[in-house]
Amino acid sequence: MISFKRFAFRVAVVLLSISIIVYTFLFFLLQSNYFRGWLQTQLKQKTGYELTVGDLRLRPPFKFVASTITVSKLTAPLFHGEKLTVTLT
Repeated sequence: MISFKRFAFRVAVVLLSISIIVYTFLFFLLQSNYFRGWLQTQLKQKTGYELTVGDLRLRPPFKFVASTITVSKLTAPLFHGEKLTVTLT
């Protein structure tokens, strides 16, 4: 029984460590200007719409928050939002 508890504890520690590493990686990735430029370029290539995002943030637990969003096509704005939140479950 003790070995099962140790095993379960080790598995929990490993899963927690992996979650912390992934969250930290995503946090810094979303803060980079390179990622924002890549995201805007990919969306323009795939959809034909221009996307302008003022700020990207990651909030616990895995909420992506974008602020000052504008979607336009041929410089005519189709959508403007102050804040957009996407939650991964």
